[in-house]
Order: sequence, then C-alpha cells, then structure tokens
Amino acid sequence: MPDDQVWASLRLSSVITGDGNMRCELYSRLSRRITQPLLCFSLLAPAIGVCNCEVVSHTGGFTELRLKEALQPGKKITFVIGYREPEFKAANRAWLP
Repeated sequence: MPDDQVWASLRLSSVITGDGNMRCELYSRLSRRITQPLLCFSLLAPAIGVCNCEVVSHTGGFTELRLKEALQPGKKITFVIGYREPEFKAANRAWLP
C-alpha cells in the first residue's frame, strides 16, 4: 500500500489536558494490525511518554515515540505525552504533535 493511502487510513487527534500534557488518539481504518506502532513528530521541546507510550529517541523537539499496544483495525489507541522539562506546558495547538 502506498504511503499516502496508509496515512489516509490513520487519524491522529490531540488535546491539551488540564495539567499541560497532550492526550492523543490514533485511530486506524487499515485492514491490518500494526504491532509496535512508531510515531515521528516535532514538538517545541523534548518530550516524555506519560501514559501508554515511550520515547525511543529524540533530537531536540523531533521525537520518535513507540506506542505500548498494537493498533487494531477500526480501533483507537489513547496515549499521553508531555514535555520533559517541567516548565514547558502545552498552551495552544502550536504545541501539539
């Protein structure tokens, strides 16, 4: 499957939680299961995995994040990320992945 078709079959939504972390949901419309999903994105500063994910590597704000569960067809995975430095808190949409 070409990359553009795979991306059209995945949807990532993110919201800022009350404590300044970012709760994300990744939804799959793919017909196959993805084991050990790895997401790559940029943030304004280095991130940490707070819930259901772990940072595999980062360079500045560029982050590689592994989800702790498989992505099933027609299902979503919820995970929470935050900024590594406590003084950084997501404040608006520009701070989201």
